[in-house]
Amino acid sequence: MVGNSPATVKDIAQHAGVSIGTVDRVLHDRGRVSSETVQRVWAAVKKLNYSPNLVARNLSKAEHKVFGILMPRTDQDSGYWSLTSAGIDSALGELAHHYVHVRYFHYDRFSRASFRLAADKLLSEKPDGILLAPALSEETKKFIRRTGNIPCVVFDGEVPDTDVLSTISQDSYESGLLAGKLMHLLVPEGHLMTVTIGSADYHLRRRREGFVRYFDGRKEVHLSHLDLDHGLAGPELGDALRGTDVGAQGVFVTNALGHLVAHQLNGAGGIHTPVIGYDLISENASCLRAGMMDFVINQEPRRQGYSSLYVLYRHIVLREQVERRIRMPIDIVMRENLDFHFTDTHSNGALRRSE
Repeated sequence: MVGNSPATVKDIAQHAGVSIGTVDRVLHDRGRVSSETVQRVWAAVKKLNYSPNLVARNLSKAEHKVFGILMPRTDQDSGYWSLTSAGIDSALGELAHHYVHVRYFHYDRFSRASFRLAADKLLSEKPDGILLAPALSEETKKFIRRTGNIPCVVFDGEVPDTDVLSTISQDSYESGLLAGKLMHLLVPEGHLMTVTIGSADYHLRRRREGFVRYFDGRKEVHLSHLDLDHGLAGPELGDALRGTDVGAQGVFVTNALGHLVAHQLNGAGGIHTPVIGYDLISENASCLRAGMMDFVINQEPRRQGYSSLYVLYRHIVLREQVERRIRMPIDIVMRENLDFHFTDTHSNGALRRSE
């Protein structure tokens, strides 16, 4: 028992320091789990007086559930979305015997028409639950209003003024504040610039707002902002970056495309311009390793995808109460700790090292 309520699979996972999927594998003797982890899980089961038969009874009454996933194409944002899909697929593999199926509905994150077409197809399938990446904020709001009573989990961003089952994301504003503090360490005074390549979605605007807020009242720093079309690359991007005032002493890129800016500003050597960006995709990792970027803020996209599927599973199949908001850590990655983070994020193995 936990308080006055029966212990759940999630309680066992938290107590043992493992994932829900690992608890499932131990309880049902499926898959490879270390003996040390098995002992921790069964110790938690005993201490919390958990009854695996409760879940078995729920599952015995369950029907096959299909979850629709509405998200950008996996080739966009330099492959960022493929990491989220990898997390979803990892969770799906663990739930293969639990009546859970998924269907992907991809859209072009720079096209409202593409979003609407994918959204219409998803709703026509009448899914039992929805996973949603809100890369187009206004279209996402309209879509959520159309979902009716279908449980909806939002990941990799927030959709204000909507009612969804759960939101899994970083605090975009706080991460922007952190980026400002990091940039101030690199550039104590001078001209700083924020750059957004592509659509300025809600969470990207919040990152910029946090960055700007950090420098409020700091007269030694001058800020400018640049919004660029997503198709702008190569020399055109370089011209746009250098054409703002007299050029910037530091650049904050609000999305995963920091590597494009880093190559234009620092690819040819010479005086280094500090660049801070988001997401540990391979191109950004390469720029960190080469010294062309200074910091990357990582938001664990694989874990976001993994967690979002499990939230729907727990709510719909296990009928457990789930968290309304799950915050992802704000990880600071630099060249000195890159190998740890990059290997862990892109591993095909367990999501937790302790497992």
